[in-house]
Amino acid sequence: MAGAEYIELPMDGAITDGQLVTAPAWPAHPAMLKQFVALL
Repeated sequence: MAGAEYIELPMDGAITDGQLVTAPAWPAHPAMLKQFVALL
């Protein structure tokens, strides 16, 4: 109801939405950090 959208990601995947970067678990740290640095 708040407008969220669920996205199924692999355990080593990450996603960027605007300025938010998120990942499901610690194996995704490399992917998450790559996307985070791209935002900087």
